[in-house]
Amino acid sequence: MEQHAVPHQVTTFEFKLIGFLTIKQFVYLLVFAGLAVLFYFLLLPIAPANYVVAGLTMIMGAVFALFKYNERELDVWIKNLLTSLLSPSQYYYIKHNIAPDFLKGVYVSGDDTITATHIDAQQKLAKYIDSKKPTGVEPNQKTQKIQTLLEQPQQPQQVVVAATTPVSATPTITTTPPPAPTQKPAAALSGVIHNNRNEPLPNIMVYINSDAGQVVRILKTNHHGLFATFHPLPPGSYSISPKDLGGRYFFDTMNIVVDDQQPSPIQIYSKEVL
Repeated sequence: MEQHAVPHQVTTFEFKLIGFLTIKQFVYLLVFAGLAVLFYFLLLPIAPANYVVAGLTMIMGAVFALFKYNERELDVWIKNLLTSLLSPSQYYYIKHNIAPDFLKGVYVSGDDTITATHIDAQQKLAKYIDSKKPTGVEPNQKTQKIQTLLEQPQQPQQVVVAATTPVSATPTITTTPPPAPTQKPAAALSGVIHNNRNEPLPNIMVYINSDAGQVVRILKTNHHGLFATFHPLPPGSYSISPKDLGGRYFFDTMNIVVDDQQPSPIQIYSKEVL
């Protein structure tokens, strides 16, 4: 059996079908030879010029057909050069993200005073932390002072016994006030969402709005239909608006009042079409 060498570039390998030339090389030579004949007989009838132009055309055809550099033909180099010159060198990223369904229609306050209040509070907190930093002896000096005290030999202490007056046998009773009652934590809101068959509904968005209509919490039920606020709500009036992003279940808006007492879990039932 005759053995044949496997080419390195299998995907770009071209078989030599016309002598030692490939079809692409043969087409280059044929096209440039036709151009040379055309220049010689028709376009340039002047004797010295037609020889020069025809000869240069034939040489250019041979270069396009036979010249290779780094296993790439001349037409590939010219194509890459034009691509690099004409392609843009700078790109601008423009973000076009669509808001999720559960954030559509959410009221967001555009008051700049809220941002200014946050910045002012952050600056005051940083100033307070700087004022509470320890001053005076550096930590290294404190460590050195403690080490010096430990290395000094301890002197024996003399115990002096002095006469004392007799102590009354009546014990002294001291009373300590009872500990202050701990402050009750603020109220946290929780509840369960069911359908009309009393089955828990997962992945239901729960919007908690204030009296001004601003969203203060966005919750989501788990696979047991439960939802709960991680941070307690300040006392006040709120409205609860459950929403099914799939559009299968429908709910009424509920109004609640939150005070210092811990509320019982809220039971919410859907109004899907039977």
